[in-house]
Amino acid sequence: VGFKLWIENKKGEPVFGRGKLKILETIEKHKSMNKASKELGMSYMHLKEKLKYMEKRLGIKLVDSTRGGAGGGGAVLTNDARKLIKRYKKFSEHAAQKIESEFKRRF
Repeated sequence: VGFKLWIENKKGEPVFGRGKLKILETIEKHKSMNKASKELGMSYMHLKEKLKYMEKRLGIKLVDSTRGGAGGGGAVLTNDARKLIKRYKKFSEHAAQKIESEFKRRF
């Protein structure tokens, strides 16, 4: 059985789900928003807008970045972002187990 799970704010606006999780994980993997945007097949500006959207609706900072230059730039996830990822994954795993169990019980 398949399902999609996302988090909404009190206004019912989606703020986090699998797609946004992938963005954060890809930034973490590359330590770069530019490299992450290329891997995800989106423009750097589009990725930045998605981050701003998430941060605004979640009310937390997700990425600390430094501009490029002679030493090069970079991006790292904040502790709040890492906590969000951990909690979302744990909740998703728990939900998947419950849904699978309920599916087997009914079908």
